[in-house]
Amino acid sequence: MRPFFISLLGYLLLAPSLVQSQQPMLILPTENQGLLHDDPASFYQYVQRHFEGQVSQPWEGGQYGFVRNPVRFGSAIIHTRFHEGIDIRPLNRDASGEPTDVVNAIAAGKVAYTNTAAGSSNYGRYVVVEHSFDNCPYYSLYAHLSVVMVNPGDQVAQNAPLAIMGHREKESIGSEPMSTSSLI
Repeated sequence: MRPFFISLLGYLLLAPSLVQSQQPMLILPTENQGLLHDDPASFYQYVQRHFEGQVSQPWEGGQYGFVRNPVRFGSAIIHTRFHEGIDIRPLNRDASGEPTDVVNAIAAGKVAYTNTAAGSSNYGRYVVVEHSFDNCPYYSLYAHLSVVMVNPGDQVAQNAPLAIMGHREKESIGSEPMSTSSLI
């Protein structure tokens, strides 16, 4: 299971310009603050990997850029899928094990799009928020949600609740089972 997937490539690229332009800093979208306390294993959600009869659960699988879907090519192993976001481990789960963490806006913005139909994309249910930094639009995408709590056009403050973490079924991503909420 791998809850909350968030692509922070934009954050990594924006962080220096945000400091220079005096824009508000971005925040993490959930209460899980392990990344800020030098504890990445508690922050990133592991990926359950099945390869050649072995099962592993590397927490590194939740990081941006982690390559997935290993395939043997002769004596070499190549990974065929680049991870475009980050998966954040939930801090709270219900009695059936589903994540219940609230997903919040990383910065103030306007809800540009919501997808409330879980089966209509690889991201499941998701929310896209448009942020403006130095009059330039940037987008954050929060995916793999169980409940979407905002509508297109809504103005949201930084840390405003957007959704509840959710679950994405194994069939939608190939060989990696996953329970997830996401921001891209």
